[in-house]
Amino acid sequence: MRIRIVFILVLLFFAGLKLSSQVRIEGIVTGKSDKNPVEGVIVAANNKDGSVSYSFKLTNKDGKFSLQFSSREDSVFLHFSLLGYESRRLVLPNKSTRLNVILASKDFQLKEVRIRPPDISMHEDTLNFRVDAFVRDQDRNIGDVLKRLPGIEVTSGGTVKYNGENINKYYIEGLDLLGNRYSIANKNISPQDIVNVQVIENHQPVKVLKEVVHSQQAAINLQLKKNKIAKPTGNIDVGTGFYPLLWKFNSFAMDLAKERQTIVTYKTNNAGKDIASELNPHSLSMDNIRSINAEIPNDLIHSPYLSTPPTTQERYLFNKTHILSVNHLKKTGQDSQLKLNINYLNNDQQQKLHNVSAYYFASSDTNLVIDESNILDRYTNQLDAVLSYTLNSRKYYMDNSLKFSGIWNSSQSSVAGINNVEQRFRTPLFYVRNDWSAVKIIQSKIVQFSSLIRYSRLPQQLGVKMDSITGEITQHAGLSNFYTSNSATYGFLWRTSSLRFDFNIQAYSDDLNSSTDHLPLSIVTDNHIKSDKWIYNFTPKYNYKPSAKLNMDFSLPVSFNTLSSRDVLQNTKENFDFLFVNPSVSVVFRWNSLWSNSLSYNYDNYIGDIMDFTNAYIMTNYRSFHRGSGILSKRSSQSYRLHASYRDAIAGLFANMGITRRKTRSNLLNETDFTGIYSLFSAIESPNNSDSWLVSGNISKYVSSILTSFSLNSSYNYLISKQIQQGTELEWIHKVTSLRPKIDTKITDELNVSYILNYANIKTQIKPQAGKKNPSINQVSHFFTVNAFPSKQWILKGKMEYYRSQLSSNSYANLFFADLSVLYKTKKIEYSLDWTNIFDQKRYSYTQYNGPNTVSTGFDLRPMNFLLSLSFRY
Repeated sequence: MRIRIVFILVLLFFAGLKLSSQVRIEGIVTGKSDKNPVEGVIVAANNKDGSVSYSFKLTNKDGKFSLQFSSREDSVFLHFSLLGYESRRLVLPNKSTRLNVILASKDFQLKEVRIRPPDISMHEDTLNFRVDAFVRDQDRNIGDVLKRLPGIEVTSGGTVKYNGENINKYYIEGLDLLGNRYSIANKNISPQDIVNVQVIENHQPVKVLKEVVHSQQAAINLQLKKNKIAKPTGNIDVGTGFYPLLWKFNSFAMDLAKERQTIVTYKTNNAGKDIASELNPHSLSMDNIRSINAEIPNDLIHSPYLSTPPTTQERYLFNKTHILSVNHLKKTGQDSQLKLNINYLNNDQQQKLHNVSAYYFASSDTNLVIDESNILDRYTNQLDAVLSYTLNSRKYYMDNSLKFSGIWNSSQSSVAGINNVEQRFRTPLFYVRNDWSAVKIIQSKIVQFSSLIRYSRLPQQLGVKMDSITGEITQHAGLSNFYTSNSATYGFLWRTSSLRFDFNIQAYSDDLNSSTDHLPLSIVTDNHIKSDKWIYNFTPKYNYKPSAKLNMDFSLPVSFNTLSSRDVLQNTKENFDFLFVNPSVSVVFRWNSLWSNSLSYNYDNYIGDIMDFTNAYIMTNYRSFHRGSGILSKRSSQSYRLHASYRDAIAGLFANMGITRRKTRSNLLNETDFTGIYSLFSAIESPNNSDSWLVSGNISKYVSSILTSFSLNSSYNYLISKQIQQGTELEWIHKVTSLRPKIDTKITDELNVSYILNYANIKTQIKPQAGKKNPSINQVSHFFTVNAFPSKQWILKGKMEYYRSQLSSNSYANLFFADLSVLYKTKKIEYSLDWTNIFDQKRYSYTQYNGPNTVSTGFDLRPMNFLLSLSFRY
């Protein structure tokens, strides 16, 4: 395995060297009659058939030009053209050269011409995709178009990536209205309102740091059509259907201008449409400003989550969902803005499951098998409100945001199996936080401050009733947490480099209580622990950027960690002190305008938190109990990453490949013991290592001549880890290989089709197991969509899905779905009829590995139904 990875790294390195050899062609263009230089001649270097353009320039006032490009072809075709002169085409060897070109004058007569901008164009670091070239008549939002753009990927969760990396900003007309909840825009803004989707490469969101801190991430910017700026627009969509009685209501309104922006949306449905995902926050890296751990605490009681099988969500989602989002931004100055974001989610989801869980015991010839059916009802009630002010100028940056979040989650679960069980979960979470940061450069000196203060509270409860037990088991668990992080940075700037010194102090204060009533097991379940943790960080950072081609970052964080823990019930106290050094280095090299590579290394140390000191168990569901080891966890990890990307905007070809290895060492080893059907999770002190590899790649190509987009995503994930199960130490190796080719083509104006194949192969090997391997699991799905347009008013959409899921060595589940939609549209109103699950498939089953264990799941599907809708756009 390691030899293969090293071989791939070597190939990538030499491939980069090969592509980095650039050809430079220079020369002068003169007129044949007067021998004078000719200005404004278009000089283009292409391949033989002209389908790929390597470079183009205009001659200057002296008639001079200079082209620089990379090509693997043996020959290069140069084309010279200018109105009033005869065009010339030269064939040259693919090597650097100088030449003189003479153009003969030519009389011409102007004809009527239609100027059509290119589908993809590039200006400095900004890539422009002309929306009209990529939109299809069936597209309902700009997110549908983004999925078709080469180099851009939209994940199933809605995260937007460019050339394999998450974007770090999502702008509308240059303003950041939605923050990390940009799915609101993707799912609602009509492509008819957008003229260009812009990709701003190497985007540094903080203007004052633009020349100081390099960014490898890109930003997305939506350019509105001129007639849509400062004009209120939106839509209303209502629908009803059966079986059972269905409803949907969607309303969206936006008013987007240069100085102010507003987006308001309210949606509700019970038709299996996942509107709740529009409020999902996406990862936006702001580590270039500050590195603050602002994550909220995890739930103490594990309320059951709905199973997410490898099918489209509309097949299995039984829901009653309401979402409300209010977003308003107002510019208070040329570089300042005030923003308010309020989001509310009310979501009731149900699911019927049948699970067969097989737990591997190395000391026994048979596994523990638990067969049970479960009816889940999960209720979410969540309100988030953020008020922020930002000043982002070339001289000064300041941002302050105040956020409140209230989450009132509850669940009910009815389990039928060895016991009939009723469970009630109450898992609320409340927190408030204020986040402030400021950056200024004073006479080539960087001055930066940041501060975060957060308070959170988790009062949670679980109630369990079982046929075999009299009375109700009740688990109470509560955690209050105060956290603050405060930083100061002072740095020096030179022409090609910068040196910064970061000082950071973090403080945690936690108070945890838990107790259980009427528990049938003889285990300790009462906890009352208080913990305080202080982290003092000093981080020198050096950046070296001698040219646009090379950027190097070095950092050497020194971290002093002190933690005290007090067990109130046992009247014991422990204190810990640690000194860590966590070096990191990152090198980015842009070989040319097409090819770039990056290499990074990080070494990190971590210590645990209050949960490590829970000597008593916390009941997380009716048969699972968790506790800490009573020992503070310590982990160290090393990660290596090599990333290569290729981008030819003119040819519409984008490709990237990344290789990441992560090695982790921990002082604690997870342990699981079974007492009947009850699972007891803990950890013991036992140094152990885990090792993981991730190789992933993506290639996408847009062929404008046939209006077709091709893409291929692939990945290979390798993980080796250890755990103790029923007294035996197990080592397990998990391997996942996946492929996802996709094609989207416009065959004619009346017909376009798309096809997606998802393939995954999953393998798990357990040691000791006498050399025996678990059977590999193959999951294959095909998605085929046809859109036909008999006339300008009618749209017919057919969708077919085929799933083949391996359940065991010789057992497979096969499912075929078909949907049909008919849409009739006028200038302002659309009428549609959706017929889903035509074959009325009722159940889907699949198998997955969970470490050394296997879980086979079957779940109910939404029945065949009809939905009639009316949509009004204004």
